[in-house]
Amino acid sequence: MSYRELSDCRCCSSSDLIPYLDLGEQPLANSYHHGESLPTYPLKLALCGQCFHSQLTVVVDPAALFTEYLYVSGTTSTLRSQFQSLAADTLARVDRRCPTVLDIACNDGTLLEYFRAAGARVVGVDPAVNLRRLTEEKGIDVVTAFWSAEVAKTLDPVDIITATNVFAHVDDVQGFLNACRRCLRAGGLVALEFPYCRRMILENEFDTIYHEHLSYFLLGPIVSLAARLGFQVQDLSFWPVHGGSVRLILRDSPAEPGPAVADALAHERADGFNTMAPYRPFARRVERNRERLRELVDELNASHKRLVGYGASAKGNTMLNYCQMNLPYIVDDNPLKCGWLTPGRNIPIQSPDTLAEEPESLYLLLLAWNCADEVFRRVKRIRAGRRDFAVRYIPEVSCHEIDGDHPRLE
Repeated sequence: MSYRELSDCRCCSSSDLIPYLDLGEQPLANSYHHGESLPTYPLKLALCGQCFHSQLTVVVDPAALFTEYLYVSGTTSTLRSQFQSLAADTLARVDRRCPTVLDIACNDGTLLEYFRAAGARVVGVDPAVNLRRLTEEKGIDVVTAFWSAEVAKTLDPVDIITATNVFAHVDDVQGFLNACRRCLRAGGLVALEFPYCRRMILENEFDTIYHEHLSYFLLGPIVSLAARLGFQVQDLSFWPVHGGSVRLILRDSPAEPGPAVADALAHERADGFNTMAPYRPFARRVERNRERLRELVDELNASHKRLVGYGASAKGNTMLNYCQMNLPYIVDDNPLKCGWLTPGRNIPIQSPDTLAEEPESLYLLLLAWNCADEVFRRVKRIRAGRRDFAVRYIPEVSCHEIDGDHPRLE
């Protein structure tokens, strides 16, 4: 498997790239395995000194990342609720009785199911060969390929294009948006959702950094990029999913941007994100969190406390490999992951039902911290009557007793 070093900013093409966070050599965060030796790659973040876009310093061959994919978007109720809101939001913005919707990187088709239930005609594009069976079972037409101008040429024009948690995965962001323009019907819109870099830095969410996520977008660079390609960012909204995401509505015709766009740009400037000021301190906070988490885990081990992980997530793998931390096992709600080993630390993944067999109090390391409330509800059902604790590392390291839907400090 190959990778290349990044030489130019993918948003503005400047060669002024300034590294500011190094998470070490890591395997691909979703390369779950059965004991095979895995290659590792540099995991470093650099800032463009011209447009202040954050991006990885290397680009791994996308075929190695996405052709076989175990992440399934319909696993959590948190994400299903997010998809339902996105479908309702975008359908309300188009003036067409039976619109056609294209979802890029449609995964298991969960988002398209919500559109179809509302009366839309739907089609998807996704490179994951192993997920095609899931969309076939749902009767959803999917092109098994990476999104490109060539794929766009094969499709009829659509009214709505959605791309949730995929734009940050794209190396050629300009080609991606140009292909969207080619496939968009007049009066249509493109809805992009991705984790928001400002939130990532302010909340110390370093574990959202892994090789799939090539870009960490602020609004400023993407507004400029979109304008150069003939798009206007008409509106935006912020959502708590994935630790804090932004939803952008792009139109390819002149339209006045809503006040939310100007407000968000003003906040980025006020926080100094168009300077170097926030980035080095972020890197130092990440290093401190690693040391504090190691200290807490050492204390729990010394006290013979039982610490296991919840959520075999890509973000969790970033953290575990960065901290060089091992666990007896991790539970995950996605049955496709059970029976596999995590990349790098080789931790076995088991069903959440395993937790019922633990006789003593458990300390659960929240590797899927973005779905914490959902995790707490499930743990309380499985472990009824037990006194268990949640160990967090985002935004800071802490240990809380799990009490109903919300944790209480011990």
